[in-house]
Amino acid sequence: MSETNESLIEVAQPKKKFYQKTWGKILIGVVLAIGLLIFITMAATSGAVKVSDRFLNSMQASNASDAYALFSSEAKNNVDSGDFSNLVNQIGPVINTEEKTTGREVSSETGKNSTAKISYELTGTDNVKYTIIVELVKENDEWKVLNFDSSEAK
Repeated sequence: MSETNESLIEVAQPKKKFYQKTWGKILIGVVLAIGLLIFITMAATSGAVKVSDRFLNSMQASNASDAYALFSSEAKNNVDSGDFSNLVNQIGPVINTEEKTTGREVSSETGKNSTAKISYELTGTDNVKYTIIVELVKENDEWKVLNFDSSEAK
């Protein structure tokens, strides 16, 4: 009888190892899928983020002409370069601190230009926390700034 009990114990052990290996493979698959999703998201938004970063950096450096050059044709039709230059000269020194990207989003619809929204947070030189959102549009296969908004962070 003891031989039969030992046989049952030996048979039960491989099943436990089988389930452990299966769960291990599932866990690795889930981790790889999440990593792939993050990689795809980063790749899809990288062009928009580069333009948005350049736009924000130009504003922080009070370089209005470089920032204005990144505007879309619609933005240029709605915003006078002189008015924009005055705005950049006012806010540039205040937001000239280290920013942190807090969000990135790209959307695309058939028949429409792709759009993106990049969000930042920073603490200004006035010690106020700001949220800055830059909206972009893809124009002639290039990302251009459609508009931006800054507000005190909540």
